Amino acid sequence: MAARKVQGVFWPLAPRSPWWPPSPSKRSPTTTGGGGTNAPTAAARWPRTGWQSRATGDPAVDGQVFWDAEAADVWLNSADDPEHCSFTLPAVTTLDDLQVTVSTNGRSPAVAAWLRRAIDETIGPEHATVVSLAAEARSELRSVTGTSESPDWADALDDALMDLVRSGDIEGARQYLRSALGLTGSTA
Repeated sequence: MAARKVQGVFWPLAPRSPWWPPSPSKRSPTTTGGGGTNAPTAAARWPRTGWQSRATGDPAVDGQVFWDAEAADVWLNSADDPEHCSFTLPAVTTLDDLQVTVSTNGRSPAVAAWLRRAIDETIGPEHATVVSLAAEARSELRSVTGTSESPDWADALDDALMDLVRSGDIEGARQYLRSALGLTGSTA
């Protein structure tokens, strides 16, 4: 099960993300340079050569496996042994480009799974459509203003937008989103 979770969470991020979420208390990032307002975070990399999931039930063995993994620069997840984990695995739900993760920081995987099931019952294909529309608007906003950030996002993503998508009026939803973000004129 750990292999499926790791592949579902981290592998899709690998091509797009310079880091994996480590346990900050276990490992400090190596800064590789960069610039911009988020330079320290954006440039941080945790060089790891792979990952393993282990739990033998023997604390001495599990502890030695952890330190061997640390020495070999390998991520280690050890079920029910947070002191010997380099990372924890969240509960994941994926629908097209929408990926939602829930984590209890390793404290209660059962609670994370329960919350993931509740999220599964709440999201549907309309949410994946909103992700696609938001990606289009984000790209256009970036090309028009030089940034994809806007305080208008909070108001743009609302029940009215979801109602348009649910009714099948995708073009209306697209225009609603563009208008809410201050984008005028026809789409490119």
